[in-house]
Amino acid sequence: MLIDSGADANLINSEMWNKLKEKKVEVVSSTKGSSKILRAYGSQSPLKIIGAFVADIAVGHQRIQAESLVVDGGQRCLPGDKTAKQLGGLKVGMNINNVQGCPFPKIIGIKAKNQMNTQMAPVYQPMRRIPVPLEAAVDLLPVLQNHFKMR
Repeated sequence: MLIDSGADANLINSEMWNKLKEKKVEVVSSTKGSSKILRAYGSQSPLKIIGAFVADIAVGHQRIQAESLVVDGGQRCLPGDKTAKQLGGLKVGMNINNVQGCPFPKIIGIKAKNQMNTQMAPVYQPMRRIPVPLEAAVDLLPVLQNHFKMR
């Protein structure tokens, strides 16, 4: 589901509603049709509402009872602003991008020791290719060295 923070109601398309009925989802109440008139963002024509139902909605440990409207030909299911906030899926506030750092734990009285086997010969690492964006600068090095040697 995609959260729509601008939606006043929870919307479910007719295809999803039929799947829920097949799985015999527990519904507190349901009605055909609705007196509510909803329009999609940027649209002049209202959405065709087939019906409405009230059911328990749960996300993790959060559980609420909310009304959802069934829309004919809808593309996706959209929980509204109020429901998303109650379930903890949408939070608006100052601490959204809050990153807290904590120091790396230390063990007092213990020194880390890098264990190297002195009996083994060091491994020769081949030269690496110069990054393409730096090739032009590297080509200028001999010219600059000659220029400064002449002075």
